[in-house]
Amino acid sequence: MDNRISNSPQNDNGDNNKRIEIKQKEQLSQQKLDIRHMKKKRFRTVFQIILAAFTRALALELLLIPNNITLGGAVGIASILTWIFSHGSSLYTGAFLLAVNIPLIILAYFKTEKGFALKTAACLVLMSIFMEAISISNLAQIIGTVPASGETKVLYTFLGGALSGISLPMMLSIQASTGGSDIITMLLQKRRSGNYLRVILYIDVITIVIAAAASQWLTVNGDGMSVLIYSVSAQFVAQLVQNQIYKGYSSAYGFDIITDKAQEVSIALQNDLGRGLTGLRVTGMYSHTDKTMIMCVIYKRQLKKARALIKSIDPNAFAIVYNVKEVVGVGFRNTDEEIETKVLHRRKAAKSDIDKK
Repeated sequence: MDNRISNSPQNDNGDNNKRIEIKQKEQLSQQKLDIRHMKKKRFRTVFQIILAAFTRALALELLLIPNNITLGGAVGIASILTWIFSHGSSLYTGAFLLAVNIPLIILAYFKTEKGFALKTAACLVLMSIFMEAISISNLAQIIGTVPASGETKVLYTFLGGALSGISLPMMLSIQASTGGSDIITMLLQKRRSGNYLRVILYIDVITIVIAAAASQWLTVNGDGMSVLIYSVSAQFVAQLVQNQIYKGYSSAYGFDIITDKAQEVSIALQNDLGRGLTGLRVTGMYSHTDKTMIMCVIYKRQLKKARALIKSIDPNAFAIVYNVKEVVGVGFRNTDEEIETKVLHRRKAAKSDIDKK
């Protein structure tokens, strides 16, 4: 009995040491996972910047600008400079685009998040390099995308607008942009809230009108009306693609499920899909039995998995799926406000940290 009592402190110390060792191993393992996650995140960010820059450079230098089609914002200004000073050649369009954006990048660096400005600057530099490389190599002439006319020019207008429309959401998803009117809108929103994408559209259309007028009056054999029609069409397609990417990613379905296994279905949907649920008591008018109807709203991309979960738990469940036009509340994003909300939230957090220091 005495031996057991005298040894108990040693046993306790041994157990404590083991617990400490296990905790240290868990912390080390978590640190390794965090480092791995950060590396993946940085790689994904770099990859998206390169891909967005290359996609937009292809759209501008291969399909649009050599065929006297432009887009709004900084691209429109760069196109005007190209048509005036390069005598129709698109050799210096990339350089003009970078030069137009430099003052905006400087403003963004001091007025918005530094990370936003640096990632946007990286995209613009790469975009300018890609555009100059495509122009110097005469890739458009080799492939045969210039000169274009008739149905071919219409096709290139739509394709160029679509490729350009893909690039902006890629940059916005990493809290950055492709420059130009995006940066202006960010600066304006510091003083006044509004519809982010709509403001961009207004700025772009005004720039296109000015570019068409410049083409008509300041270039040889200029055709301002043609520039206006094709450029507005390309901008419309770009805007349409942007909106579809946002809505396609965050669009929602309503899901009403009547089941005898409400508890099991609810737990599965909450754990596997991360969605909130509401349960209602209902009565079947044919069977006159009481059941539970589960109401939930899920992302479009989650529909297939939700169906499989319900079928695996209760094959006899009855479910109604319907389109949801808009969801306002916790857990779902408003596609027009999400970007500005993220940036403003992070900006406020950064300001709060500075104030605390």
